[in-house]
Amino acid sequence: MRDFRYIAFGLLVALFTACSQTDIDNTPPQSEGRVQLEVSSESGLFATIDGVPTIGFKSRGGELALDVVTNVEEWNYDVEGDWLTTSKDDYFLYVSADTNSSDVNREAVISIVANDGRRGAECRITVRQNGAGTPEVSLVKSEHNFKAHTELQYTIGVEATTEDWTFDATCSWLLIEPTAEGLRLTADDNKFNAQRTTEIVVRASEAKDADFETLTVKQDGSAFIIMSSRNVATDDDGGTRQLTINSNPELEWSVVNLSAEWFAIEKLEGRVAVTVESNTGGNERRGSFDIVVGDEDNQAKATINVLQIGPDTEELIYEIETTEPNQRITAAPVLSPSGGGQIAVDWGDGSEIEEFVEVRGYHNYALPGLYTIIITGEAKSLRFGADDTVTTDLRNVISWGKLGYTQATDMCLGCVRLEYIPNDVAGSFTDVKTFNGAFSCCESLREIPAGLFRYATAAKRFEDCFSHSASINEIPADLFKNCEAAEDLSYAFYATGTGIVDTNQTLTNFSSVSEQVRSGKLKSLPEGLFANCPNITQLDYVFGATAIESIPSDIFSKASVATKFTGAFSACVCLEEIPYDLMASATAALDIKYMFAGCSSLEEIPSGVFRNNSAVTNLEYIFYKTGVGTLQQGIFEGLTGAKTIGAVFQDCKSLTIIEEGLFDGLTSAKSFRYCFADCTALRTIPEGLLRDLTLAYEFTYMFHNTALESVPQALFKDARDYSSADFTYMFSECANLKTVPVGLFDTFTKVTSPGYRNLFDSSGVETIPAGLFAKSVNVSTGFENLFENCPELHTIEGSIFPENSGVSSIGYLFCNCPKLKSIPEDLFAPFGEAKLKFTAVFAGCSSLEEIPAKLFASNSKAKQFSETFADCVSLKSIPEGLLDACADITTVKGMFHGCTALESIPQGLFANNVAITSFEKTFAECVKLKSIPEDLFSSIGTKTSAVTFSQCFAECVSLESIPVGLFDTVRRINYIDGCFENCISLKGESPYTIITAEDGTETKVHLYERTKGTDFPYAPTSSSAHAGCFAGCIKLSDYKNMPDTWKN
Repeated sequence: MRDFRYIAFGLLVALFTACSQTDIDNTPPQSEGRVQLEVSSESGLFATIDGVPTIGFKSRGGELALDVVTNVEEWNYDVEGDWLTTSKDDYFLYVSADTNSSDVNREAVISIVANDGRRGAECRITVRQNGAGTPEVSLVKSEHNFKAHTELQYTIGVEATTEDWTFDATCSWLLIEPTAEGLRLTADDNKFNAQRTTEIVVRASEAKDADFETLTVKQDGSAFIIMSSRNVATDDDGGTRQLTINSNPELEWSVVNLSAEWFAIEKLEGRVAVTVESNTGGNERRGSFDIVVGDEDNQAKATINVLQIGPDTEELIYEIETTEPNQRITAAPVLSPSGGGQIAVDWGDGSEIEEFVEVRGYHNYALPGLYTIIITGEAKSLRFGADDTVTTDLRNVISWGKLGYTQATDMCLGCVRLEYIPNDVAGSFTDVKTFNGAFSCCESLREIPAGLFRYATAAKRFEDCFSHSASINEIPADLFKNCEAAEDLSYAFYATGTGIVDTNQTLTNFSSVSEQVRSGKLKSLPEGLFANCPNITQLDYVFGATAIESIPSDIFSKASVATKFTGAFSACVCLEEIPYDLMASATAALDIKYMFAGCSSLEEIPSGVFRNNSAVTNLEYIFYKTGVGTLQQGIFEGLTGAKTIGAVFQDCKSLTIIEEGLFDGLTSAKSFRYCFADCTALRTIPEGLLRDLTLAYEFTYMFHNTALESVPQALFKDARDYSSADFTYMFSECANLKTVPVGLFDTFTKVTSPGYRNLFDSSGVETIPAGLFAKSVNVSTGFENLFENCPELHTIEGSIFPENSGVSSIGYLFCNCPKLKSIPEDLFAPFGEAKLKFTAVFAGCSSLEEIPAKLFASNSKAKQFSETFADCVSLKSIPEGLLDACADITTVKGMFHGCTALESIPQGLFANNVAITSFEKTFAECVKLKSIPEDLFSSIGTKTSAVTFSQCFAECVSLESIPVGLFDTVRRINYIDGCFENCISLKGESPYTIITAEDGTETKVHLYERTKGTDFPYAPTSSSAHAGCFAGCIKLSDYKNMPDTWKN
């Protein structure tokens, strides 16, 4: 799969104009369905002055029509002033005024209202008429249009009641001279293509409020014409091609000089359609016609060449467009010293024909424009793009030519402005074996010609051939009619009609991809598309991310040797049905994973659709994110070789019913990982869901994040008892699952690891029955995180574990179970002398109030108690003898960290734990702890090399004193940094040790006075080893004597 990065810019312009809005009643205005009203007039008497629509009548009177446009059925008007005459029809309001014989100016107001009964819109128009004797001015005509180059002088008659009339205008291209008749206008020759306009205001006098009229003067631009192409080409089938025309909007254009009768021209709005008659089997024929803009005084002409290619057309002909001066264009034929080749190139700009031998040709075009390139010679391949980048210069391929091509890989890859390609009429691709990426990412390509591969009888590979080509809306039924050698069509039509879709993000970024695919252009597939392709082996993602709504039942009818169908219809979000016979002939299929993944409109899967696919081994994600609601027995009929069923229905949000025997026939199935994960509407599963699946042993995340309310007791009765059985996260985040049946896991006596890790993590389990895992006697680390983050768990009915001394870790077992208040005393008794790690087993159990004194009485070989009861904020005391049996403990790091209700520590807590080397944060943040037993560490350091006390009592803000001999036996301290940090209530002297010399002299040595030597084999002398040990303990009597590094 080839990757392109595109920056697409879209411009949406919404234009709405109206006079004003007014509410007819008290209903709040709403943007949707609001009443619209627009009033305009072509008369020069109507204008907008200072934002107010205004009609200005001369004293002699006049008349005009107001065009009223609204989105409601009826509109009405009202006139304030009796000197106007008005009438209306459905679309116009007619207003007239008689001569004003009075010397007083007069005014009126017209109110036009449209309403739908609830809301309305109003436009108020001010009407003024000059009084008799008011200086006035009138123009014989209010607009004049000059030609671009001829008839550049004209006089506009001016009628005024005073000789003091004047005019205002600023215009560089127009000379304005007053004469006895009016204004003489003289325009410069317009050498520019754009039409130009100016306005002249003629006033009756120089008075500020004098009567005036406005003269609009326009001048045609110099005639020009830009064609979307100057070539029309078809193959011998003929057909209609349209060319867009960009020319002066003010000038007419016409078609002249038609040179042949075998094509016809139709003039359309801004386009011309050329229809070429069929010439099946006939030789090449050429013709032309002209498109002329303007008249004989101002004219532009474009000659359009019409080519109907035939079997005798040997030239490679294509059209490019340059957009800047001196733009470099590389010739499409790929030539090299190793690959050979020689060509002659007519670059189409009047330059001489150039020849190139074993090196790619290029040319610099002096001016931007459309150019037709004609090439003859020999070349093994074509590449219209370069270096895997977007190519914008190629517009049309007219003829493929006969240059001896052997491969067409990436031929037009990324040619985003390519609009047309022809059939292969001359046998151009007879020897081509691969079309991989040939037309991928051709965003503007509107049509695939039916005869494109007419002679591609040797072609085997079509991978990515039309992928991401956004404008294609149809695949010809006969496209592969002669491609009997075709083998690989992986991604051939991936995102065809859809556009650029990152294959790796199709399902992970499904929401945005889904909307893009849904608006795609390719809605259907033709029957018999691969009917003549019996050698196809790979169809991975062949139609993925297209907007197809159905699948022809015979699409794979000849795919009897195809083995790979991975993602064939992945992300086809509009697909509603799977034909019963879709895979009936695909008897060699091995891999169908992701086949219908992301088909969100698919609500039903027919039973028996895979009845002949016994060779399939992998079903992963096959129906991921589909819209299925019910899964019936027989869906997997025939899939006796399938081993991996992982994520097959993951994220099917509408799934509510699973019938008994859904997996019947999957006799080789081993893995069901993620099978129903994220099926958030699924509440029940049948007892026989896994019946007869005697090889099944992997159930990771199988029901993760479902609405499951119960689990059948015999769910696993036929499953495989295997050492590597995996139940990790199987029922995690099942918030509605309150109970677990005893005996659920009795089948599994051999499971070791990963086992049951995180099995009920974040589930809604409230009680755990005793003996739940009583038969799982070989688990090693497979009980870790088992009930972590269960917010409703409040009761453990007894020991849930088997007699198993091989367990090495039960870390995080009940971590963050905030409603768990008590622990059975015999909970861990079955583990006996297992070398256990109790890491964070009850950490975060915020309701735990007490610990059974004999909880660890049987666990004499336990090794680690890191954070075992950390953040148990309701725990007030620690029972005496809690760790007496655990002589092999090496660390109690953070064991009671954050136990904010803990008030005391029992004497001799660590009396039998001589192997402990780390007390880091053991009692940190125990904010109610007031004292420390004198003998707490009396057994520590006697048999270890060094001990760490980093932050051991940090933030114990209620701690009032430290036994001075607390560390007497601990002569090997490695780290003691932050040990009493911020223990702000400490008083008395800091700990010290009395050292007795040989002569009997006793010396008091504080912690901060220790140095490495005979008395203290290890001492925390480096600043990092003791930093901040007593930070904030300013009430200690010897605080001032301490070195700064012990305080900071």
